[in-house]
Amino acid sequence: MRNLRRTTISTLVTAALGLSLTVTGIALAAPTATTDLNPGTVKANLTVTGKGFPANTSVNARLKTTSAVIANQSGQSIRITPKGGAAIGWVDGSLAVVSGTEVDVVVSGLPRGAVAGPITPKNPDGFYLFTAKHVDNGVNSPAVGGISMEGSSEQAWITNNPIGGPSVAAAIAADGSSSFGLIINKSDTAFDCTNPTDAPAGCDLSLRVDHRQSGNRAFDIKLPLKFVANAAAVPTAAFGSKTSTASGTVAITAAVPTGLGSGSYAVVLTAGATVTSQPVEILLPFWDYRSGLFFQDVAWLRGTGITTGNPNGDYQPAAAVTRQAMAAFLYRTHLLTPGAKTAPACTKAPFPDVPVSHPFCREINWLKGSGITGGFSDGTFKPGANVERQAIARFLYRMAVPNGTAPKCTGKPFTDVGITHPFCGEIRWMKAKGISTGANGKFSPVDNVARDAMAAFLHRFNAL
Repeated sequence: MRNLRRTTISTLVTAALGLSLTVTGIALAAPTATTDLNPGTVKANLTVTGKGFPANTSVNARLKTTSAVIANQSGQSIRITPKGGAAIGWVDGSLAVVSGTEVDVVVSGLPRGAVAGPITPKNPDGFYLFTAKHVDNGVNSPAVGGISMEGSSEQAWITNNPIGGPSVAAAIAADGSSSFGLIINKSDTAFDCTNPTDAPAGCDLSLRVDHRQSGNRAFDIKLPLKFVANAAAVPTAAFGSKTSTASGTVAITAAVPTGLGSGSYAVVLTAGATVTSQPVEILLPFWDYRSGLFFQDVAWLRGTGITTGNPNGDYQPAAAVTRQAMAAFLYRTHLLTPGAKTAPACTKAPFPDVPVSHPFCREINWLKGSGITGGFSDGTFKPGANVERQAIARFLYRMAVPNGTAPKCTGKPFTDVGITHPFCGEIRWMKAKGISTGANGKFSPVDNVARDAMAAFLHRFNAL
């Protein structure tokens, strides 16, 4: 056996949540582990294997956060690594941290402002990173310690063009990254992130462009913070447990726990006094959806490329799906089928309200050409209108049964969908296939389809 060594860490592997992943933790001698990540087979499972444990002993697996990463769709990301053995973790999508924790920060993907050309909305001159009250839309404010061009231990001004000459601003390197130290504090003399009156929704570690383009939201990143009392209150994530074999081997497979954030982790296997640790990188789909009922479905949607989210890197899971977006989602789901044909470019308007110049003309034209929709009785498609749940039942049925006749409805599938309902057959089919189970016995046919539920519908449909 090559590369044998007495160690508990065999190699560093990188995994995207939503992809099948194998991590090998070895208690005694170990070869280098290998991992094959195939974006075409999305399973959202993590498999941890190990050997050298006591025979027939319970082996527990946990995920311990060693650094946290958050990114947006504009290409910027922040990586936070605690200094001096300090602990960080995750609580329902928020970064758990003790106030006063010192961290190393690397911000990547930054444009370099005037160094690289004229200052424009796509090439701003500088950025601020700070802890401040969470604001859903707009600039987080007030900030702990304030924001200034002088910088401080609690906030950073990131620029190659500081006003007034040299300052404590953190420079942006040629590769678009900036590295510096920071202290994450929960309060100052005038403001406290843990006070519901000061910050009803808590605080974020927030990246934004500096005062020279203060209205530019394209580069925003907001990492939710959860301040805890001490290091012992910083959580690790239980991953699973299993009894080792008579030869001391173990394999634990489970979905990556929800509520975690992207970043580096140590996968820790423990059996009594025997402990192994394996580093792994986990990349989650969207910064605003790290846990929830449909988390694995949204991860699948991102992993397959059906969606990349919104320009600022969020997914907005509770938002309604528009008909034009649904056309795109259905078309991209269609492309996952082996041998699926790519739709031609749109050269003729499929509907009066969908011109050739419409950004989703090709997908809507495919939807019409495939017989999935004929539009409304007035001949329009209404691309900006929201999709109702009854409509998606019909869309999915017609995708599954091309050119098929409408299914008959011989019994009520849900308490609010009678056999005379115009979409009863399709809704009954949807329930029978396990694509929808409804809620409290109801389907709510005329409700809008939320983006998280849409992910679940497509994920289950694709598995048929």
